[in-house]
Amino acid sequence: MPPQLPNGVTVRSSEAAKIRVIHPYYKVVKGVPAAIVRSYKEPLYDSVQILAAAPATERIWFQRPLGQTLEDGVTTKTLLHTNLNQSGTLGTPLSFDIYGFNLRLPKNITKANYNLIEAAGVVVVQFGQDTQFLTVPMEEIPSGVDTEGLGATDSPHVGWGTVDNFYRFDIGGQALHINSTESFSVKLQFPSGLAGVTGNQLAKFYQRGIKYKGRKTAFFLLSFSRGQKKTQDALCLSN
Repeated sequence: MPPQLPNGVTVRSSEAAKIRVIHPYYKVVKGVPAAIVRSYKEPLYDSVQILAAAPATERIWFQRPLGQTLEDGVTTKTLLHTNLNQSGTLGTPLSFDIYGFNLRLPKNITKANYNLIEAAGVVVVQFGQDTQFLTVPMEEIPSGVDTEGLGATDSPHVGWGTVDNFYRFDIGGQALHINSTESFSVKLQFPSGLAGVTGNQLAKFYQRGIKYKGRKTAFFLLSFSRGQKKTQDALCLSN
């Protein structure tokens, strides 16, 4: 009888190599085991400023990490603005599976500013040096979690104010993977211009998905007797 495995654990068998791989918690393989990672349901997010002095200027998310300033050259970016640690890449040992997007303007934005920006903005999602994966009007991307309606105490937003309301970006039911060294960015463009915005406006972009972080591992050589032949398998476990 095959061993009973915990929920969520799957087993693949390689008939050619006679290797049983237990995934995703640990792997039993011959040779050097694969790295183990932790999974976090945490978005990648970043903020840019639309300046009243130059409202139509292209803005690029995920280029100014923590500690750098926003476009006004004064405001230092903290975790309120971004969780990016380096410009344009995740960095080792991180990787990410993207399955959707949200875009939010500040809660205290006036309806006039909101309508101007939403009507004029175009979002371009880019991975690698020049690969554009998505070009869509800004108004197509939901705000996600937010207060409802356009009352005096509510903030303007797109879509329902629920955490599950996002622009789906899975391809064929599978998330798009970003590795640790792959460059990525999201651009906010105003191809027909943008005028009349009062005050500097903050725009946040969220990439929804699963973040993976490499973990320290311990390796053990396990000896097995198969008939007259003694072999060794490597077992890789998190420490």
